[in-house]
Amino acid sequence: MIDYKEIKETNQVLATFHKIDSNQLDGFISKHSILIGRYDEYVTKSYIDVQRHSDCEEANQRQHHVQTVIKPALNELKRHVSRIILQSIKDEDHVTRLMRNRMNLYHEENVDLLIEEDQLIQKYLQIIGQLTDPTDHSKSIAELHGDLYDADESIRKQAFTLIYRAYVSTEGDITECLRSLIQNREHQAQRLNAKSYRELAFMKLGRLDYDAEDCIRFANQVSKHFEPLRRSFQQLQTKELKKSKLSPWDSFISPFSNHHDLSVSLHDLIGGTERILNELDPYFGKLFFDMCAKGHLDLTPRPNKAEGGFCESLPDSKSSFIFMNRFGGFDDYVVLLHEMGHAIHHDLSQQHLFFEAQTISFEVGEFAAMSLELFSMDHWTNIFSDERAFIQAKLEQFRLIIEFLPSVFIVDQFQHNLYDSEKNVDTFDEIFKRLVDQYETDLIDWSDVSDLKGKEWLRVIHLFETPFYYIEYALAQIAALRMYMQYRQHPVDTLNQYKNALALGGTASIPDTYRVAGVSLFPSEEELVELTDFLNAEIQHLVMQLGRIE
Repeated sequence: MIDYKEIKETNQVLATFHKIDSNQLDGFISKHSILIGRYDEYVTKSYIDVQRHSDCEEANQRQHHVQTVIKPALNELKRHVSRIILQSIKDEDHVTRLMRNRMNLYHEENVDLLIEEDQLIQKYLQIIGQLTDPTDHSKSIAELHGDLYDADESIRKQAFTLIYRAYVSTEGDITECLRSLIQNREHQAQRLNAKSYRELAFMKLGRLDYDAEDCIRFANQVSKHFEPLRRSFQQLQTKELKKSKLSPWDSFISPFSNHHDLSVSLHDLIGGTERILNELDPYFGKLFFDMCAKGHLDLTPRPNKAEGGFCESLPDSKSSFIFMNRFGGFDDYVVLLHEMGHAIHHDLSQQHLFFEAQTISFEVGEFAAMSLELFSMDHWTNIFSDERAFIQAKLEQFRLIIEFLPSVFIVDQFQHNLYDSEKNVDTFDEIFKRLVDQYETDLIDWSDVSDLKGKEWLRVIHLFETPFYYIEYALAQIAALRMYMQYRQHPVDTLNQYKNALALGGTASIPDTYRVAGVSLFPSEEELVELTDFLNAEIQHLVMQLGRIE
């Protein structure tokens, strides 16, 4: 375990500091940013270890020590450093704005609540990390995901049902965990005199430029403009599957091809991704190669490995770590490229000396990842040997993006309900089910598994780990689509704008960072019309190309 004595002694020294001379400020920032980076990386690696090996007693003990000892001390160190810097400077910028916001979030009586919150989060991660296939406990839940792409509907249905049956088997424990987290977080808000936990969560997320009403308005605007595209894709699916309506296990079945049958080995995945990144930008390819060489990829599912995927910054090593669960299909490339978008962002942000300037907002982080997915599309010829499969894959990428947006709005609105005492009067299932009905089209039929409808919240790790982090996916996705629209016309300039925006790290506001990239955080009605017209034209052109080939 890391030497706790160093951070403890540093906190004791800094507690007596008030301000320092301007000529000493750079040295002060450098010294303490290096120390904070080392401890931040230790905390991150501890989290990665328990995600990789949820059954490892040593990893869980280390994580408990991190939650109860290291993180509170590290947060104290960050407060001391921020306080001293704020008292020693006169200039105001976005970094100081975020620092003042973070300082206002501290309340000594909340320290125990924050430790308890971390422990409840870890409890949820342990519950889901140990879930297995109900019919074969040697298989993890993640290993069932590949079957959701199977052409045989009975296999898809079985996989879908088994995944949710596994979660439902622990629903009591998960429900208790979420209720305890809601109660804990509401107590945190009360001690900080926040109107609600939602207000506190927005502050914690650094959302200084928009509020809950902006989120709701954005969801309604995007839903209105994108529903026709989504409905047209679903109609193609029903025709392809020879069904009158779609079942919830049909969402991954392409109406264009069976290209998901492409068998992708770990070797294929790494080699193909490296070729795509090198062709897109040699800097991207080199970064990926370096991460591979350092062993900073964990891509394959196994028992006692958590679901999902993420990319974590390792500030002390000036690197990143990618965690995902590949299933052996084409989408593994898309997921890995998404996570590499985060890694590129980390690398560009880590060039800033001050730890606060390296802080990446979720809105910009997801924008980085989703944009890279789309930039890579024209380079998928490195994966597909024939034009037909290449066109089909691009069509499928557009379809999955458009299919994904409503699920973001459902989860986001669900969270607004959870932390609103007037709305949170029904069971979690009932609230979620009502939102599914609001945002789903009438082409989705749950009748065969009506008892599972509304259970999706059980699998949404964000509700437990990072509350109110979800709308960012939609904000970033719309911005990324607009970036792709620009990239098709001006690829070199667009990539340069992209890298310039990411290199800002935490030094600029979210709207300003988007602006540097050439897009807006909340697009106007005119911009959404322009975007959907572009997408519709792209999709129709690809469909025509496919028709000519066939």
